[in-house]
Amino acid sequence: MLRIAIESDIPQLVEIHTDVLPGDLLPRLGRRFLETCFFPAVLASPHGFIVVDDEADIIAGFCIFSYDTRALTRDATARKFRLLSALLMRAIRDPSIICEIVALFRRQVELPDGRKNILESGVPEIYLMGVRPSQQGRGLGGQLISYGLDRLTRRYGSCLVRTDKEDARRFYCRNGFVQIGLERRGRRRFLLLVREWNDS
Repeated sequence: MLRIAIESDIPQLVEIHTDVLPGDLLPRLGRRFLETCFFPAVLASPHGFIVVDDEADIIAGFCIFSYDTRALTRDATARKFRLLSALLMRAIRDPSIICEIVALFRRQVELPDGRKNILESGVPEIYLMGVRPSQQGRGLGGQLISYGLDRLTRRYGSCLVRTDKEDARRFYCRNGFVQIGLERRGRRRFLLLVREWNDS
């Protein structure tokens, strides 16, 4: 059953997030940060929502949509002391995390002239998605996206996603997204994809 996430879903969201995307920045900050800061802040934020697939009280996957990615990120990192504590603890074990954070602030976006304003124009975005490995290949990711996009079509005409993985790019293209540009964050390259629809 597809539905909007609630607070009691947080432990399972953290489990999926850390299992599926262990190398991404947020899981590297630790489960405690995800459980006490990130997911509670996203659930409380007016700038986004989380769609989950719940099968007999087991969440098979989730997708976070943001209406305003900068505002949602601000909400999710509002507890500065906890964020800095998590960053410092991780940086002691893995100094490369500092370079990754610096790269976030020095990102370079390459877009065709007709798309230059898409990142500043309030386009909603798929912020994050994760599906349990045992549930992958069943079309669940597409269902999570469709459910979230149905909510977005009430107010918006497009949705953006960023990915640095080729298999994710193919997945989003199969679900109606087209590549429009590139974002560089240090050595990492993120493809920018967008899905657009009209009222007809």
